Amino acid sequence: MSQAMTASRVSPTPVAPKGRTFQLYLTIDRFPYHVRPIVTDPILARRAFQLTKPDGASYSVSQTRDGLVCDCPDFIYRRDGLDPAGCKHIRALVSCGLLERTDREIQASAVLSP
Repeated sequence: MSQAMTASRVSPTPVAPKGRTFQLYLTIDRFPYHVRPIVTDPILARRAFQLTKPDGASYSVSQTRDGLVCDCPDFIYRRDGLDPAGCKHIRALVSCGLLERTDREIQASAVLSP
């Protein structure tokens, strides 16, 4: 995927033309993840995605008013509130333009970067 793709192109309600289907896959560290948007209440999250590995492991990543969150163990136990870059799932979706960091996360990353 191109870095030029902006998050504003992501529709909260995926609609395929009649007779067509689309699937999005994202490879993180050589592991393919099927990516699908999650329709959620805009008060809870601006955008949300479900990432599913072929073995069935599935993680939800959301862009909330307070920042980016993931329900993977790495984010919950090692990064939440400690690492503004987030887990690999967050970093991958941000780098593809599907999610955006908050100004606070950008500032925190700049402070922690060498």
